[in-house]
Amino acid sequence: MLKVDTSKYNFPVDRVVSYLQSEGWQLAHENDGWYVLEGYETIDGDPFRISLPKNIIEWDTRLYVYVAVDIVSTLTDRSHEEIMNELANTAGV
Repeated sequence: MLKVDTSKYNFPVDRVVSYLQSEGWQLAHENDGWYVLEGYETIDGDPFRISLPKNIIEWDTRLYVYVAVDIVSTLTDRSHEEIMNELANTAGV
């Protein structure tokens, strides 16, 4: 099993949502517990989805932020560090 140190991915979820929207991701669904954003397309033409929890549980939220950063990193061919720097400079909602 891959172990990832998520301690440096401690960003407020609203900041991550703002960042993703500034990168062209669209808020596809929102309810009491989740934000679901869509962006880019798979080879089948379906959008990639990133889900982020609204109910903040520290260890859980950092894992979701890590996954969001990893998806953006892969799709845009940028490093985690570059995206994290951009996140650090993004104002929250």
